[in-house]
Amino acid sequence: FTEAFEKGGGKVVKDMNLPFPGVEFQALLTEIAAQKPDVVYAFFADGGAVKFVKDYAAAGLNKSIPLYGPGFLTDGTLEGTLAKNRDWGVDRAVLLPVATSPEVAAVNRFALASAGADIIPFAALHPDTPQPEALLESLAAQGFKGIKLHPQYQKADIDDPRFVRIVRAAAKLSLPVIFHAGWDPGLPPPWRAAPDAICRLLDQVEDLPGLKLIAAHLGGLDMYDEVEEKLAGRDLWFDTAMLHGRISGEQLARIIDRHGWQRVLLGSDCPWQSASDAVADIRALSLPREQEEAILGGNATKLLGL
Repeated sequence: FTEAFEKGGGKVVKDMNLPFPGVEFQALLTEIAAQKPDVVYAFFADGGAVKFVKDYAAAGLNKSIPLYGPGFLTDGTLEGTLAKNRDWGVDRAVLLPVATSPEVAAVNRFALASAGADIIPFAALHPDTPQPEALLESLAAQGFKGIKLHPQYQKADIDDPRFVRIVRAAAKLSLPVIFHAGWDPGLPPPWRAAPDAICRLLDQVEDLPGLKLIAAHLGGLDMYDEVEEKLAGRDLWFDTAMLHGRISGEQLARIIDRHGWQRVLLGSDCPWQSASDAVADIRALSLPREQEEAILGGNATKLLGL
């Protein structure tokens, strides 16, 4: 953001941070009021985004200093997300919770309670969650359709033995596992699931019957050259989350062709990007109808057994 903003003639007067997952914003709001900038650009995730917007308004800052975020900031509620999905023409969406600690019961209760005809729940798992094999069996029995891992938030490389253990256990249950891949806008390096690390994971697990591994962000957010060179064609799925405006149509088409359209899933990473943009980006490729329809929903329907 800073690079593009300043290249366009803007000036960042102060860069402020709050370590994730903190949500106590008063010190930041006080500093914003003192600085009196022309505009504030904020990046917060999930519930933190909702609280920041509310606290910003409660402090009265929204009356004099416009607040912007990446793409848009939703209200963070299930109802609001479902309303957005209807506006975008989305029939069903996958809910992907993230565990930032080994205690995953609360976040998974929320995900399961959100399930319905238009919400498909995945469960969150953390590399330090005890007895993952037994927990995965329980989660599958409860109706979860897959597992979400986030190596960057969970501070472990995707080929860490703890993640390998989870992937192996999930494969025995034919349970899909999706993980954040590549750069992350909210956290510093090292990048825990860059293409090289994903290759090391695959070297250990890709011969497993029942393996259903999904690398989000086309295998590596903002690492598309490496994905094209090292990952395309390997035994995993890619989704298209958060690609809008970040990759050329030509390179996206090449990666899909090399990897195989049967293993590409539509993703948006809402609330950071909209499903309507994600759909438009796929349609703009002018793929054969069978391939386009598969990426826009058919592949996910088969993978998740819907």
